[in-house]
Amino acid sequence: IGTQDDGMYVYEEGKVNPWKTKANDFLKKHQLFSTAKMPKGNFAFGSIQNGLIISNKQGNIIQHLNKKQGLENNTILSLDIDKWGNMWCGLDNGISYTEILSPETYLNDALGIEGKGYASAYYKGRLFAGTNQGAFVTAGQPAEEGALNNGNFEKIPGMKGQVWKMKVLDERLFCGHNRGAFIFRDDELRHIWKADGCWDYLEVPGRD
Repeated sequence: IGTQDDGMYVYEEGKVNPWKTKANDFLKKHQLFSTAKMPKGNFAFGSIQNGLIISNKQGNIIQHLNKKQGLENNTILSLDIDKWGNMWCGLDNGISYTEILSPETYLNDALGIEGKGYASAYYKGRLFAGTNQGAFVTAGQPAEEGALNNGNFEKIPGMKGQVWKMKVLDERLFCGHNRGAFIFRDDELRHIWKADGCWDYLEVPGRD
């Protein structure tokens, strides 16, 4: 059961209870207005103030789309899914069509990324992106793999320059930089090799 100001409720066995999920926290903040059932049992929710989100049955946010990601407007008045699983959004100022099942997502400077993209990697629930201007990471709380949460990026201090490679090895994120080699571990950034450049990382068989 959806409400405009108080989010979603679940009616089950004669009782109505709030839907205690991250998706519902978003909907209460940005005003729910429209819904649609997605393929594979996921749900789409359109808001008045901040575009739409897609969640799984557990209420975890898988994707967030708003004007920054290409919608013409942040007010989603209606949602519909066509027979191919793509989404049509009725907005305040027209219609937006989204190939929601596409494995590709367009990331640009409107999300906080600067420069031209060279590399990327998922590490501990965050998407890291390397460009010719430095390293960037998705802001906010970690998300499920494949999700970007709010879709915004923040610049990582100490990584100014060109980031050529990002690779996860042995639960650590290695970064190849024009100033050498960097490593992320336990949310700490370390400059482990200072040289004129590091391009790639390879595991040596039999060596830890």
